[in-house]
Amino acid sequence: MGKIKRRLQHLRQPVRPRLIPPVKGWDEDLPDSADELRTPPQLLYVNEINDIWMEIPRYVNHGWSGLWFINIVLLFCFFGYCYFLLIPSIIFNVFIGIAEFILSLSFVVFWFRIILFEPRGAPLRFNR
Repeated sequence: MGKIKRRLQHLRQPVRPRLIPPVKGWDEDLPDSADELRTPPQLLYVNEINDIWMEIPRYVNHGWSGLWFINIVLLFCFFGYCYFLLIPSIIFNVFIGIAEFILSLSFVVFWFRIILFEPRGAPLRFNR
């Protein structure tokens, strides 16, 4: 029997967890050292592979497009607010105007800092 047929037989068998009750989000257990792998191994993202080491990245999963959208909307609101600050009849109190200006500027800077300067982990490096 070939490798592919044996793999297909393993895939048809129901997979039961070793830990009962299984942990939330459980898919499958790692095979024992003598067992064959049910799925072929695959390496999705690699920074660099050479004769000495292999480096894979560690990513922080955020909704980057959503954060950029929020920041651009806040930036347009901030520019619109700065435009209305130039008209003296709209702002009645100078202190409230300055406080709102600083608050809106801090939101824009905060969101840019989250998007551009998120602390990320160093990549993992495995020696051969």
